[in-house]
Amino acid sequence: MKLFLYLIALFNVLLSCSCSSRISYENYENKKYKITLKQKSNIIVGFIISNKETNSKLAFTPSLIMIDGEIPEGSLRSDYNSTDETELYQCDSTYCIDTDSISIAFALEVLNHKRLDLLICNSQLQDYKDENCTLLKQSK
Repeated sequence: MKLFLYLIALFNVLLSCSCSSRISYENYENKKYKITLKQKSNIIVGFIISNKETNSKLAFTPSLIMIDGEIPEGSLRSDYNSTDETELYQCDSTYCIDTDSISIAFALEVLNHKRLDLLICNSQLQDYKDENCTLLKQSK
């Protein structure tokens, strides 16, 4: 009986270790910006944007955009790195950051997350102008 209880306790410890969420970081870049996403259990919990030209950096905790308690379906986005204006890619979950000095929305390409669509608007910050751009995932 003691052996059985020890085995149950060991199983619970192993289960809790395997279920613990690991934090991962993904980097996306274009000519002007570098973005680092901090993820925990596939949920983005941190967002750092750096202006590569001025070396300024901002950090935020983004909010997932929900409609009626549901994550809305993805939408087609233009790839601003491509000269082909008809090249579109689909994004899934969209996150937003809204402060008194800047508003940011971003979405990752569905499934492979190779591209990040970034929208900056209502910016009162010199290093971050209103624009829409595409950033590419950097290999580790």
